[in-house]
Amino acid sequence: MIPIVNKPVIDYIVEEVAASGVEELILVLPKYCCSKVVKRQFKDNRVLNKFLLKRQMLDLEKRINELNQLIKIKTIYTSKANGTGGAVLSAKKFIKNEPFAVLNGDDLFFSKKPILKSLIETFEKTGKDVLACVEVERKQVVNYGICECNEEFEVEKIIEKPKLSQTQSNLALVGRYVLNSKFLSYLKKTKSEPSGEIYLTKTMHEKAIGEHDVLCYKTECVRMDCGNKLGVLKANLLLGIEDEEVGKDFREFLKNFAKSI
Repeated sequence: MIPIVNKPVIDYIVEEVAASGVEELILVLPKYCCSKVVKRQFKDNRVLNKFLLKRQMLDLEKRINELNQLIKIKTIYTSKANGTGGAVLSAKKFIKNEPFAVLNGDDLFFSKKPILKSLIETFEKTGKDVLACVEVERKQVVNYGICECNEEFEVEKIIEKPKLSQTQSNLALVGRYVLNSKFLSYLKKTKSEPSGEIYLTKTMHEKAIGEHDVLCYKTECVRMDCGNKLGVLKANLLLGIEDEEVGKDFREFLKNFAKSI
C-alpha cells in the first residue's frame, strides 16, 4: 500500500493486469500484515463514494470506481510466510487447469505496452513458460535469481543469488512470470527451505532442466523495486514528472533543486 505519487503500488499492478487482458486477479495476502487494508482498497464502498461526492472530489471518486470495475478480484489469506511458491500453491484451487501469471507486489514496470501482456503473447505463441528478466550490473548478480540461457533464450539453469564465480550470466528474474498449469505439479514436489519458504525459482530450474520448455523474456522496460526506499523514491520521481496535475511544476522544482546540489 506504499503510495507512488497519488495511489498505492498495488493499484499500478492491478492496472497492469487488467490492461494485459487478464479477467481475474487473486491476491495472496498474509493474515498478519495489513491484509484487510489491501482488501478494502478494491471493495465497493458506498459510504466513501458518498463522502467524496459531497466534498466535490469527483476525480478521486471516479478513479476508485474505475479501479473496482477493471477486473474480478479474489483474496486469499495465508497464515505463514512460505515464499512465492507457497503463495501460488495456496491459489491452486482457483488456477485449476488454466495458464496463470505470477506478479510480485514490489515490482513496477514502466512502458507503453504492459510487460505482462508481452509475456502472455510470448506464452500463447510458444506454449512455453515465460519468465521476465532484465540485465543487471555484474555486482548486482548476487541479489537476484539468475537465468542462464542458450541463444534462443531457452532457460538452461536458474541459480538463486549466486556468487559471481558461479555464473557468467547477468539476466536477473524480476517478478513477472506466465506459467502453464503443469507447473503446479512440479511446484508440489519442491521441498521447502529451512526457513519454510518454497522457492518458485527452484521449481523453474527443475522444470527447465526436465522439460526444456521455459523461456527467458529479456525486457527493456524501466523497472523499479518498490520493496526498498531507493526504489520508492525513484518511482515517485519517474511518475511524478509525468503526472498531468503536478508534473510541470515538479519538473521545474527539480531543475532548480539540481542547481543547489
